[in-house]
Amino acid sequence: MAYLGKNPPRTLIGTANIEDDAVDETKLKNALVADFTEVTAAAGDSILLGDASDSGNTKRDTVQGILDLAGGLTQSAVQATTSGTSVTFGSIPAGVKMIIVTFSTVSFSGSANIKVQIGTSSGIETSGYISSAMHTSTDVFVTDSFLMYSQGQGANAASGSMICTLQDADNFTWVESVSGGSDSSSHGSTSGGGTKSLSAELTQVKVSGGTFDLGKISIVYM
Repeated sequence: MAYLGKNPPRTLIGTANIEDDAVDETKLKNALVADFTEVTAAAGDSILLGDASDSGNTKRDTVQGILDLAGGLTQSAVQATTSGTSVTFGSIPAGVKMIIVTFSTVSFSGSANIKVQIGTSSGIETSGYISSAMHTSTDVFVTDSFLMYSQGQGANAASGSMICTLQDADNFTWVESVSGGSDSSSHGSTSGGGTKSLSAELTQVKVSGGTFDLGKISIVYM
């Protein structure tokens, strides 16, 4: 509109003067997307989100925080098995549904089975397992653990992985499958599986069976 004389002075528009939904998606696209440079996201970058626990108010989190929420794999520190009789991985967080125990040239000073036990915050559970593993032509059945490698000997070392998966969350039931092999041509490979229901949510994993003299173990979980 044209004015006679001077234009009226401009006043600032506050948020109270803008109607709800007055800024449509076209304006947002032009202001918040098209005008910015495209880059590759890094773990420490921030993302805006509506906080469902705070009436949808806008908050921000890092890209890494979103990835963690999505449930990526977490790897433990590697534990040497050159001495001692057991290795325990504790402080496994709530909500974990899969654990992979990895063995690299693990050996005992004498003949023994390499076994994996799972437990809760009350401790490692030592009974109620149904597990077997076949080492070469010998099938071994146990009830005190998940069997990783049967008839281990100091002359050979086992490498492989055991995958433990939460099958029934209501009853804390885990199933496992294992595969691996020996560094000795005379002792062959191992394979097997088993199941175990815990008394509560899993928080720890223990590997034992004899006196370690070689190798290393770690776990990854999600």
